Amino acid sequence: MKLAGFLAQPRPVWDWVQHDCCRWVDRWVQTHGHGSPIAALGLIYDSERSAMRRIAESGGLAVLWQDGMARLGIMPTDVLTVGAVGVIQRSTICSQDEAAAIWTGERWVTLGLRGLDYAPAGHLKAWSV
Repeated sequence: MKLAGFLAQPRPVWDWVQHDCCRWVDRWVQTHGHGSPIAALGLIYDSERSAMRRIAESGGLAVLWQDGMARLGIMPTDVLTVGAVGVIQRSTICSQDEAAAIWTGERWVTLGLRGLDYAPAGHLKAWSV
């Protein structure tokens, strides 16, 4: 699936069980024939509080994604290509300074409470999928 098609798909309402920023990016990774980084970690959370606890326990979102992607055999990259996934630096709804995102070739797109948000941002880690 091409990125434009993925971004155009209807999305369910945000929730902390099936559809949040990390699970949305996780689905993009899976559309490229990879497993789920979230499932590879055995990551389970069902509320903002439990998600933040898991992120804090892991040392941050970038560390969490690094571990999940490594378990799938996907190593970080410094070369951003369209469709790459990453953990970017930006403020989020959960008061963190990290968000899971997809690179469009010009800027990062993240999923928030109100839908997709496109913005330039620095990335902490990135992976080509």
